[in-house]
Amino acid sequence: MLGAGKGESIVLAWPGKRWGVVDCYAPSLNDHATNPTLQFLRGRGVTELEFLCLTHPHDDHFRGMSQLLDHLTVKHFWRFPTVSARDLRLLAKYLVADTERGDVAELMENANDFVRTMTIVNERRSRKQLGQMMVTGHQQLYPVPFDQSAHFQIWGFAPHGNQLGEYERALAASFDPDEKLRANPPSVSHNDVSVGLLVQFGKTRVVLGGDVERAAWTDICPQHKREHFFVDAVKVPHHGSDTGFIPGLWRVLAGRKKPIAVVAPYRRFRLPKRDALKHIGQHASKIMLTCEIDLASAPCPVRPPLKSRMFLRTRLKAKSPVPGGECGRCSLRFDSEGNCIGEEYAGPACECVIEN
Repeated sequence: MLGAGKGESIVLAWPGKRWGVVDCYAPSLNDHATNPTLQFLRGRGVTELEFLCLTHPHDDHFRGMSQLLDHLTVKHFWRFPTVSARDLRLLAKYLVADTERGDVAELMENANDFVRTMTIVNERRSRKQLGQMMVTGHQQLYPVPFDQSAHFQIWGFAPHGNQLGEYERALAASFDPDEKLRANPPSVSHNDVSVGLLVQFGKTRVVLGGDVERAAWTDICPQHKREHFFVDAVKVPHHGSDTGFIPGLWRVLAGRKKPIAVVAPYRRFRLPKRDALKHIGQHASKIMLTCEIDLASAPCPVRPPLKSRMFLRTRLKAKSPVPGGECGRCSLRFDSEGNCIGEEYAGPACECVIEN
Protein backbone atom coordinates (compact mmCIF):
# COMPACT_ATOMS: atom_id res chain seq x y z
CA MET A 1 0.00 0.00 0.00
CA LEU A 2 1.34 3.39 -1.08
CA GLY A 3 0.41 6.79 0.34
CA ALA A 4 1.88 10.23 0.97
CA GLY A 5 -0.60 12.04 3.19
CA LYS A 6 -3.11 12.30 0.35
CA GLY A 7 -4.22 9.47 -1.86
CA GLU A 8 -3.57 5.77 -1.80
CA SER A 9 -2.78 2.88 -4.10
CA ILE A 10 -2.75 -0.84 -3.40
CA VAL A 11 -0.62 -3.25 -5.41
CA LEU A 12 -1.34 -6.99 -5.27
CA ALA A 13 1.05 -9.69 -6.46
CA TRP A 14 0.31 -13.41 -6.43
CA PRO A 15 1.89 -16.61 -7.78
CA GLY A 16 2.41 -16.78 -11.52
CA LYS A 17 3.97 -13.31 -11.61
CA ARG A 18 0.54 -11.73 -11.75
CA TRP A 19 -0.24 -8.22 -10.59
CA GLY A 20 -3.23 -6.03 -9.92
CA VAL A 21 -3.75 -2.44 -8.73
CA VAL A 22 -6.54 -0.85 -6.71
CA ASP A 23 -6.70 2.96 -6.98
CA CYS A 24 -3.92 5.40 -7.76
CA TYR A 25 -2.62 8.79 -6.75
CA ALA A 26 0.16 10.72 -8.49
CA PRO A 27 1.41 14.17 -7.47
CA SER A 28 1.98 15.26 -11.08
CA LEU A 29 0.02 14.51 -14.22
CA ASN A 30 2.76 16.01 -16.36
CA ASP A 31 5.54 13.68 -15.26
CA HIS A 32 4.75 9.98 -15.00
CA ALA A 33 8.11 9.45 -13.27
CA THR A 34 6.51 10.92 -10.13
CA ASN A 35 3.72 8.32 -10.10
CA PRO A 36 4.66 6.07 -7.14
CA THR A 37 2.51 3.15 -8.30
CA LEU A 38 3.92 3.17 -11.81
CA GLN A 39 7.50 3.45 -10.55
CA PHE A 40 6.94 0.65 -8.03
CA LEU A 41 5.73 -1.65 -10.80
CA ARG A 42 8.46 -0.64 -13.23
CA GLY A 43 11.07 -1.35 -10.55
CA ARG A 44 9.86 -4.96 -10.59
CA GLY A 45 9.68 -5.29 -14.34
CA VAL A 46 5.87 -5.32 -14.46
CA THR A 47 4.39 -4.49 -17.87
CA GLU A 48 0.95 -6.11 -17.55
CA LEU A 49 -1.84 -5.98 -14.97
CA GLU A 50 -4.51 -8.61 -14.56
CA PHE A 51 -6.80 -5.85 -13.32
CA LEU A 52 -6.96 -2.16 -12.48
CA CYS A 53 -9.69 -1.12 -10.04
CA LEU A 54 -11.08 2.37 -9.42
CA THR A 55 -13.07 2.21 -6.19
CA HIS A 56 -14.86 5.56 -6.46
CA PRO A 57 -14.53 8.99 -8.14
CA HIS A 58 -12.54 10.95 -5.56
CA ASP A 59 -9.30 12.41 -6.90
CA ASP A 60 -7.22 10.89 -4.09
CA HIS A 61 -8.15 7.50 -5.56
CA PHE A 62 -8.00 8.17 -9.32
CA ARG A 63 -5.45 10.93 -9.97
CA GLY A 64 -2.75 9.51 -12.24
CA MET A 65 -4.66 6.34 -13.17
CA SER A 66 -4.50 7.40 -16.80
CA GLN A 67 -0.70 7.10 -16.55
CA LEU A 68 -1.03 3.44 -15.59
CA LEU A 69 -3.24 2.87 -18.63
CA ASP A 70 -0.72 4.71 -20.82
CA HIS A 71 2.27 2.63 -19.75
CA LEU A 72 0.89 -0.79 -18.81
CA THR A 73 -1.25 -3.42 -20.51
CA VAL A 74 -4.43 -3.81 -18.47
CA LYS A 75 -6.59 -6.92 -19.00
CA HIS A 76 -9.58 -5.93 -16.88
CA PHE A 77 -10.87 -2.63 -15.51
CA TRP A 78 -13.17 -2.72 -12.48
CA ARG A 79 -14.97 0.35 -11.25
CA PHE A 80 -17.71 1.67 -9.02
CA PRO A 81 -21.14 1.17 -10.59
CA THR A 82 -23.26 3.57 -12.54
CA VAL A 83 -26.23 2.02 -14.25
CA SER A 84 -26.11 3.94 -17.53
CA ALA A 85 -23.76 5.81 -19.81
CA ARG A 86 -25.78 8.91 -18.95
CA ASP A 87 -24.88 8.53 -15.26
CA LEU A 88 -21.20 8.41 -16.12
CA ARG A 89 -21.55 11.43 -18.41
CA LEU A 90 -23.30 13.40 -15.68
CA LEU A 91 -20.65 12.38 -13.18
CA ALA A 92 -17.91 13.71 -15.44
CA LYS A 93 -19.84 16.96 -15.84
CA TYR A 94 -20.42 17.15 -12.09
CA LEU A 95 -16.69 16.82 -11.35
CA VAL A 96 -15.76 19.46 -13.91
CA ALA A 97 -18.59 21.91 -13.09
CA ASP A 98 -18.07 21.51 -9.36
CA THR A 99 -14.40 22.40 -9.68
CA GLU A 100 -15.15 25.32 -12.00
CA ARG A 101 -17.22 26.90 -9.23
CA GLY A 102 -14.20 26.72 -6.98
CA ASP A 103 -11.82 27.92 -9.72
CA VAL A 104 -9.08 25.63 -8.44
CA ALA A 105 -6.61 24.59 -11.13
CA GLU A 106 -5.59 21.33 -9.47
CA LEU A 107 -9.19 20.21 -9.03
CA MET A 108 -9.93 20.97 -12.67
CA GLU A 109 -6.86 18.96 -13.61
CA ASN A 110 -8.14 16.06 -11.51
CA ALA A 111 -11.56 16.13 -13.19
CA ASN A 112 -9.95 16.14 -16.62
CA ASP A 113 -7.80 13.17 -15.66
CA PHE A 114 -10.91 11.25 -14.58
CA VAL A 115 -12.51 11.94 -17.95
CA ARG A 116 -9.32 10.88 -19.73
CA THR A 117 -9.12 7.64 -17.74
CA MET A 118 -12.70 6.70 -18.56
CA THR A 119 -12.20 7.66 -22.21
CA ILE A 120 -9.19 5.35 -22.52
CA VAL A 121 -11.09 2.51 -20.86
CA ASN A 122 -14.14 2.95 -23.10
CA GLU A 123 -12.04 3.09 -26.25
CA ARG A 124 -10.11 -0.07 -25.37
CA ARG A 125 -13.29 -1.84 -24.32
CA SER A 126 -14.91 -1.04 -27.68
CA ARG A 127 -11.83 -2.52 -29.43
CA LYS A 128 -12.03 -5.59 -27.14
CA GLN A 129 -8.56 -4.81 -25.76
CA LEU A 130 -9.85 -4.66 -22.20
CA GLY A 131 -12.73 -6.08 -20.20
CA GLN A 132 -14.74 -3.73 -17.98
CA MET A 133 -16.90 -4.65 -14.99
CA MET A 134 -18.97 -2.55 -12.60
CA VAL A 135 -18.62 -3.90 -9.06
CA THR A 136 -21.66 -4.43 -6.88
CA GLY A 137 -22.54 -6.62 -3.94
CA HIS A 138 -21.44 -10.24 -3.53
CA GLN A 139 -19.66 -10.79 -6.82
CA GLN A 140 -16.64 -12.81 -7.92
CA LEU A 141 -14.32 -10.67 -10.03
CA TYR A 142 -11.25 -12.85 -10.40
CA PRO A 143 -10.19 -15.23 -11.87
CA VAL A 144 -11.70 -14.89 -15.31
CA PRO A 145 -13.38 -17.14 -16.28
CA PHE A 146 -14.85 -17.29 -12.77
CA ASP A 147 -13.89 -20.28 -10.65
CA GLN A 148 -14.99 -20.55 -7.01
CA SER A 149 -12.43 -23.32 -6.43
CA ALA A 150 -9.46 -21.22 -7.58
CA HIS A 151 -6.59 -20.83 -5.09
CA PHE A 152 -6.55 -17.05 -5.63
CA GLN A 153 -9.85 -15.17 -5.81
CA ILE A 154 -11.12 -11.61 -5.53
CA TRP A 155 -14.72 -10.81 -4.61
CA GLY A 156 -16.60 -7.53 -4.44
CA PHE A 157 -18.69 -6.90 -1.33
CA ALA A 158 -19.52 -3.21 -1.79
CA PRO A 159 -21.22 -0.99 -2.77
CA HIS A 160 -24.68 -1.98 -1.66
CA GLY A 161 -27.66 -1.37 -3.91
CA ASN A 162 -29.32 0.96 -1.40
CA GLN A 163 -26.44 3.44 -1.53
CA LEU A 164 -26.19 3.14 -5.29
CA GLY A 165 -29.82 4.16 -5.72
CA GLU A 166 -29.44 7.21 -3.46
CA TYR A 167 -26.25 8.21 -5.26
CA GLU A 168 -27.85 8.03 -8.70
CA ARG A 169 -30.87 10.05 -7.56
CA ALA A 170 -28.66 12.78 -6.08
CA LEU A 171 -26.54 12.89 -9.22
CA ALA A 172 -29.56 13.14 -11.51
CA ALA A 173 -31.15 15.82 -9.31
CA SER A 174 -28.01 17.95 -9.69
CA PHE A 175 -28.82 18.63 -13.36
CA ASP A 176 -31.69 20.18 -15.28
CA PRO A 177 -33.26 18.42 -18.32
CA ASP A 178 -30.56 19.93 -20.56
CA GLU A 179 -27.87 18.31 -18.36
CA LYS A 180 -26.71 21.66 -17.01
CA LEU A 181 -25.68 21.78 -13.36
CA ARG A 182 -28.34 23.38 -11.18
CA ALA A 183 -27.49 26.47 -9.13
CA ASN A 184 -27.78 24.66 -5.79
CA PRO A 185 -27.32 20.95 -6.52
CA PRO A 186 -27.73 18.36 -3.75
CA SER A 187 -24.63 16.90 -2.19
CA VAL A 188 -23.35 13.84 -4.04
CA SER A 189 -21.31 11.55 -1.76
CA HIS A 190 -18.93 9.54 -3.93
CA ASN A 191 -18.06 7.32 -0.97
CA ASP A 192 -21.57 5.87 -1.23
CA VAL A 193 -20.50 3.92 -4.31
CA SER A 194 -17.03 2.92 -3.10
CA VAL A 195 -15.96 -0.57 -4.08
CA GLY A 196 -14.93 -2.95 -1.28
CA LEU A 197 -12.92 -6.07 -2.14
CA LEU A 198 -12.24 -9.37 -0.39
CA VAL A 199 -9.04 -11.11 -1.50
CA GLN A 200 -8.70 -14.86 -0.87
CA PHE A 201 -5.41 -16.76 -1.28
CA GLY A 202 -5.94 -20.26 0.02
CA LYS A 203 -6.88 -19.70 3.68
CA THR A 204 -5.58 -16.13 3.66
CA ARG A 205 -8.20 -13.40 3.50
CA VAL A 206 -7.69 -9.64 3.12
CA VAL A 207 -10.32 -6.88 3.10
CA LEU A 208 -9.59 -3.83 0.95
CA GLY A 209 -12.10 -1.38 2.35
CA GLY A 210 -11.86 1.50 -0.16
CA ASP A 211 -13.87 4.36 1.32
CA VAL A 212 -16.80 2.17 2.37
CA GLU A 213 -18.70 3.99 5.12
CA ARG A 214 -21.30 3.31 7.82
CA ALA A 215 -24.44 3.18 5.70
CA ALA A 216 -22.95 0.59 3.39
CA TRP A 217 -21.53 -1.54 6.23
CA THR A 218 -24.93 -1.44 7.92
CA ASP A 219 -26.56 -2.95 4.83
CA ILE A 220 -23.71 -5.28 3.87
CA CYS A 221 -22.96 -7.08 7.14
CA PRO A 222 -26.40 -8.69 7.66
CA GLN A 223 -26.13 -10.26 4.19
CA HIS A 224 -23.05 -12.31 5.11
CA LYS A 225 -22.18 -14.88 7.72
CA ARG A 226 -19.77 -13.50 10.30
CA GLU A 227 -16.98 -15.82 9.19
CA HIS A 228 -17.10 -14.30 5.71
CA PHE A 229 -15.21 -11.32 7.13
CA PHE A 230 -12.76 -13.21 9.37
CA VAL A 231 -9.57 -11.79 7.85
CA ASP A 232 -5.79 -11.63 8.22
CA ALA A 233 -5.30 -8.02 7.04
CA VAL A 234 -7.45 -4.95 6.44
CA LYS A 235 -6.90 -1.90 4.28
CA VAL A 236 -8.71 0.42 6.70
CA PRO A 237 -11.65 2.18 5.02
CA HIS A 238 -11.70 5.94 4.46
CA HIS A 239 -8.19 6.73 5.72
CA GLY A 240 -9.02 5.78 9.31
CA SER A 241 -12.12 7.96 9.66
CA ASP A 242 -14.62 7.18 12.41
CA THR A 243 -17.22 6.91 9.61
CA GLY A 244 -15.43 3.90 8.11
CA PHE A 245 -16.91 1.27 10.42
CA ILE A 246 -19.99 0.41 12.45
CA PRO A 247 -20.21 -0.99 16.02
CA GLY A 248 -19.12 -4.60 16.05
CA LEU A 249 -17.44 -4.58 12.63
CA TRP A 250 -13.88 -4.82 13.94
CA ARG A 251 -14.87 -7.60 16.34
CA VAL A 252 -16.06 -9.52 13.29
CA LEU A 253 -12.89 -8.76 11.30
CA ALA A 254 -10.90 -10.12 14.26
CA GLY A 255 -13.18 -13.14 14.63
CA ARG A 256 -10.44 -15.65 13.79
CA LYS A 257 -7.41 -13.66 14.94
CA LYS A 258 -6.33 -10.05 15.22
CA PRO A 259 -5.63 -8.85 11.68
CA ILE A 260 -2.98 -6.38 10.55
CA ALA A 261 -4.51 -2.97 9.80
CA VAL A 262 -2.99 -0.68 7.16
CA VAL A 263 -3.95 3.00 6.92
CA ALA A 264 -3.19 5.66 4.31
CA PRO A 265 -3.48 8.99 6.19
CA TYR A 266 -5.15 12.01 4.61
CA ARG A 267 -3.51 14.96 6.35
CA ARG A 268 -5.78 17.70 4.97
CA PHE A 269 -8.77 16.19 6.77
CA ARG A 270 -6.70 15.09 9.79
CA LEU A 271 -7.26 11.43 9.10
CA PRO A 272 -6.90 8.94 10.67
CA LYS A 273 -8.89 10.03 13.72
CA ARG A 274 -7.39 9.31 17.12
CA ASP A 275 -10.53 7.61 18.47
CA ALA A 276 -10.84 5.48 15.35
CA LEU A 277 -7.23 4.29 15.69
CA LYS A 278 -7.73 3.50 19.35
CA HIS A 279 -10.80 1.43 18.50
CA ILE A 280 -9.03 -0.37 15.66
CA GLY A 281 -6.01 -0.95 17.90
CA GLN A 282 -8.16 -3.00 20.27
CA HIS A 283 -8.87 -5.50 17.51
CA ALA A 284 -5.75 -5.35 15.29
CA SER A 285 -2.40 -7.01 15.91
CA LYS A 286 -0.71 -3.83 14.62
CA ILE A 287 -1.50 -0.67 12.69
CA MET A 288 0.73 0.28 9.78
CA LEU A 289 0.72 3.83 8.38
CA THR A 290 1.98 4.83 4.95
CA CYS A 291 3.23 8.12 6.42
CA GLU A 292 3.64 9.80 9.78
CA ILE A 293 0.76 11.74 11.33
CA ASP A 294 0.22 14.62 13.74
CA LEU A 295 1.25 13.48 17.21
CA ALA A 296 -1.13 15.92 18.88
CA SER A 297 -4.25 14.34 17.37
CA ALA A 298 -3.37 10.68 17.06
CA PRO A 299 -1.50 7.84 18.74
CA CYS A 300 2.26 7.92 18.39
CA PRO A 301 3.72 6.62 15.12
CA VAL A 302 7.14 5.03 15.43
CA ARG A 303 9.75 4.02 12.94
CA PRO A 304 10.14 0.23 12.69
CA PRO A 305 13.49 -1.49 13.18
CA LEU A 306 15.79 -1.35 10.16
CA LYS A 307 15.67 -5.16 9.92
CA SER A 308 11.89 -5.06 9.58
CA ARG A 309 11.98 -2.25 7.03
CA MET A 310 14.53 -4.03 4.87
CA PHE A 311 13.06 -7.55 5.04
CA LEU A 312 10.93 -7.55 1.90
CA ARG A 313 13.23 -5.24 -0.03
CA THR A 314 16.05 -7.72 0.36
CA ARG A 315 13.87 -10.77 -0.30
CA LEU A 316 12.21 -9.32 -3.39
CA LYS A 317 15.38 -7.54 -4.59
CA ALA A 318 13.28 -4.43 -5.06
CA LYS A 319 14.17 -0.79 -5.43
CA SER A 320 12.52 1.89 -3.33
CA PRO A 321 9.31 3.08 -5.02
CA VAL A 322 9.41 6.43 -3.27
CA PRO A 323 10.22 9.37 -5.58
CA GLY A 324 11.73 12.18 -3.56
CA GLY A 325 11.07 10.32 -0.32
CA GLU A 326 7.52 11.69 -0.07
CA CYS A 327 5.42 8.57 -0.60
CA GLY A 328 5.56 5.79 1.95
CA ARG A 329 4.91 2.11 1.42
CA CYS A 330 3.68 -0.64 3.74
CA SER A 331 4.17 -4.13 2.34
CA LEU A 332 2.90 -7.46 3.64
CA ARG A 333 3.76 -10.93 2.39
CA PHE A 334 1.44 -13.85 3.19
CA ASP A 335 1.55 -17.56 2.63
CA SER A 336 -1.69 -19.34 1.75
CA GLU A 337 -2.34 -20.44 5.35
CA GLY A 338 -3.08 -16.98 6.72
CA ASN A 339 0.44 -16.38 8.06
CA CYS A 340 2.20 -13.07 7.51
CA ILE A 341 5.73 -14.14 6.58
CA GLY A 342 7.19 -10.70 5.91
CA GLU A 343 6.58 -6.99 6.26
CA GLU A 344 8.33 -3.84 5.20
CA TYR A 345 8.07 -0.10 5.73
CA ALA A 346 9.62 2.15 3.07
CA GLY A 347 10.04 5.93 2.98
CA PRO A 348 8.03 7.73 5.69
CA ALA A 349 5.85 4.68 6.43
CA CYS A 350 5.74 3.63 10.08
CA GLU A 351 3.97 1.57 12.69
CA CYS A 352 1.43 3.31 14.91
CA VAL A 353 1.71 2.55 18.63
CA ILE A 354 -1.42 3.23 20.67
CA GLU A 355 -0.63 5.18 23.83
CA ASN A 356 -2.91 5.12 26.88
